[in-house]
Amino acid sequence: INNLDKKSWPRRDDAEFRILAEKWRDAPDTAHREQLFKSSGVRYSVLLELPYWRPTRYGVIDTMHNLFLG
Repeated sequence: INNLDKKSWPRRDDAEFRILAEKWRDAPDTAHREQLFKSSGVRYSVLLELPYWRPTRYGVIDTMHNLFLG
């Protein structure tokens, strides 16, 4: 991560995020996936299959970093 200025980050809605994630998922090879990720910063997650999942609102915090490392 080189850009830590939140004001310069592009705002996305859930529909746009899902479209970008599906493009990443359906990419024909790893090189194309890397190119898509570099341009959008989005990867596919199985959580996107949940109809109520709001990727631009929810974030997953893993237990190790949250509880054990503080």
